[in-house]
Amino acid sequence: MAREKTNKINLYRIKQDYDFNTIEISGYDEEYKDDNIKLFVQRDKKSYPPWQQFLKIYLDETKGKIRNITSSFVLFRKHNDRIYSLTGGFGHTKIKQIIEEEFGLEVALRMINIEKLSAINQKAMKGTTRQIYRAVSGYNPNFDRENYNRLLNSIEGKAEKDGKLFRVVGTNSLSLKTPKSIDRIPDVLDEIENLLKSEPKIKFPKPYRIVKNEDRLNKLNDKLLMTLSDYWQDKINRDNLYAELSVPFLQFKCDRYVIRNKSKSEEIDDFDLDIIKQKLKDMGLVEINEFEDLKRIRFDGIDEAGFEQITNESFANSIICELTIGNEEFIKFGKKWYKILDENKKYIDEQIKQIAVKRGELPIWHVAAYSDEGAYNKHVADSKGFVFMHGDCVNIQGYSRIEVCDFYNSEEKEFYHIKKTWGSKSSYLFLQGLTSAEFYVNSEDFRNKCKEKWPEVFERRINNGKIVFGIADDKALKDEFPLNLTFFAKRSLVDVVSQLKQFGFDTILTPIEIV
Repeated sequence: MAREKTNKINLYRIKQDYDFNTIEISGYDEEYKDDNIKLFVQRDKKSYPPWQQFLKIYLDETKGKIRNITSSFVLFRKHNDRIYSLTGGFGHTKIKQIIEEEFGLEVALRMINIEKLSAINQKAMKGTTRQIYRAVSGYNPNFDRENYNRLLNSIEGKAEKDGKLFRVVGTNSLSLKTPKSIDRIPDVLDEIENLLKSEPKIKFPKPYRIVKNEDRLNKLNDKLLMTLSDYWQDKINRDNLYAELSVPFLQFKCDRYVIRNKSKSEEIDDFDLDIIKQKLKDMGLVEINEFEDLKRIRFDGIDEAGFEQITNESFANSIICELTIGNEEFIKFGKKWYKILDENKKYIDEQIKQIAVKRGELPIWHVAAYSDEGAYNKHVADSKGFVFMHGDCVNIQGYSRIEVCDFYNSEEKEFYHIKKTWGSKSSYLFLQGLTSAEFYVNSEDFRNKCKEKWPEVFERRINNGKIVFGIADDKALKDEFPLNLTFFAKRSLVDVVSQLKQFGFDTILTPIEIV
């Protein structure tokens, strides 16, 4: 018996506030139109493949330039009170701003059985693939922003419909195979709309929602500009501002950074927002009046050997900011704004409550006597008989200097990381502790270098150790600490605690009184 011929379609749903009669596609010809259908087609578009220049010295120029020729379409279909779209070729690139971003996901979660959901692998910073199991305590991949974005783009599994098993991919579109011809698409849409009325077969928590409403985006960007302007003028602190590389781990490969603004360039030795601000002010950027002031700023990251680990990265995209409008909270990552959903905040707070907090563990930090972190750490190490390690970094090939910790308590196997910090800036403290722990677990070279420097500490491999984060700030002394940390700091801390647990380390927080 011959197999039934099927057609693969990519189906999108258009946002509810768009008018069918006014929809147009620039650069495409309107081939067909009636009360319910609009078809736009682009025929025989010529382009030059980018690899042609790369292979230029080997190509026969007498045969002429190599060209790609593509044709694309976008079909809009009005169905009941909604508009749907089918695309072919590069047509999907023309509608990405007007589609419902989670339409495919919502359909897929109502079709795919949990047993049929494809496995999801996570990659550790080092690059080794690690499967995340539900049994891992303290980690829920649904609330990891990067993982959530990957899931939105790659949820895939087998669905059952009318007794048949088939594969369905859910993103912002729905990719289906159907035996129905184009004039029977309303039947498919009826099935989908009925399906959306049912309960999902897979519960998939949503930690964030991408903000796409133009009015809301304008308000957020205006408030971000005002916040940055005030911070630049030293009118406010940076509790809700942070600078993070697109690949945060590269920070520990870089020995220095080159910042470029207009025709000027300068070097800094640490990717810290306060340091960057001061350097840019020295270069002439004394105030921030518009986003163009930020967009023109670029930077490179250079390792100890002089090689670029980061090239031409955008400073504007590196800024992370938390803002509140009314009773809604938002956070900026890269170029996008996300609304922080209540389910995510509740999950993060539940995880924060499980972190051990030891109060009164460390002496008061008298700034008059110990003006910087190094002096305070030396004082604590000497008074308590701990091993002082602050600033005594380990060098391993391919990475910049890695600080093991500020001081180490051999009796309790506690690695202390101390910083005068609060708000989003404390995320850097957490990343330092995680990086040191990961190198210690995964790098034999790192462990051997530690043993060379501190043989009395690292004669034997340390197992079941503890990472202690000491935070020196008045707000850390409050009863509600650490729940009173900013959202980004809490999210970073939860991620770090989860990964430290996988490396075999427990996490402890200890507030430090500073006077």
